[in-house]
Amino acid sequence: MTQLEGHQCVDLNVFTLADRHERLHVGRTRGIAGEHPGAGDVLWSNAPWERPLMVILDCTGRTDTTFPFCSRLIYSAFFGLHDRTNCEEIQREAQREYGLLPWELHESLNLFMSTENGVIQRNASRPGDRIELLALHDVLAVPNVCGDDLTNCSNFALRPVRVTVSPSTADDQARARRAVATAAGLGLPRPAPSTQPVQAGQPAHAGQPAHPGQPVDAAQPLGPAALRRDPAYVPAYPYLSRLDVTDIPITLDADRFAEVRDFTLYGDDDAAALRDLVLSHAIDRLGAFAGNA
Repeated sequence: MTQLEGHQCVDLNVFTLADRHERLHVGRTRGIAGEHPGAGDVLWSNAPWERPLMVILDCTGRTDTTFPFCSRLIYSAFFGLHDRTNCEEIQREAQREYGLLPWELHESLNLFMSTENGVIQRNASRPGDRIELLALHDVLAVPNVCGDDLTNCSNFALRPVRVTVSPSTADDQARARRAVATAAGLGLPRPAPSTQPVQAGQPAHAGQPAHPGQPVDAAQPLGPAALRRDPAYVPAYPYLSRLDVTDIPITLDADRFAEVRDFTLYGDDDAAALRDLVLSHAIDRLGAFAGNA
């Protein structure tokens, strides 16, 4: 994932294709890799699998594992707005293409998001910043532009990012093996026997693998828990058809603006710098969103 214009947070959900119940566990990843996983860190799946799902090969942007995705609740409770773009609804609409239900959304890994001591900082990502991940299993990886344009999570705007999928190289795989060996320390746990009964003639992984943590036998047909793309899927992202950018002329003292605007972050983008000032002031006046700084 590569920043095109900079400043854009990206939410990431990850599921194994073989079994929709195995997915990225942000809490376990935070516990092993820390609050801000970076290059050389491993993304872990949930129990009972608890195995490496992906490895971060390259990372020039900040990541975060402490804040949950924004949702209708955030905008209603903190801003009094009830129909806004938000990560939760964008993410689950994208995942619907593979049959995932609204309650199967998991807590996202926040890419290109700056936080410190439980506070969201202004997004420092620049054009060209990138985060490269290597999948260790067949996965459904769903990165989505954060729908928050009211806080400094993405510096008060929605911007595009580029997502590229390419085959791994031998060097990529070697780096991933070293990362897993480092993260696992003294070794990965042996798979625990499954307590779920398997009917005669039914693949062991039809509902849940007989040995969580072991790869699925590709020669066997996938069971009902496997993820399959719906060829009839038509995206229906809420609110996006109503998104628009409107230029509003503002008269202000140029010298005073130069004193207070952030040149380091916004360069010559006066509009973005002014939007930051106006919305930051409004949020401070509201006094409702303590997570913003």
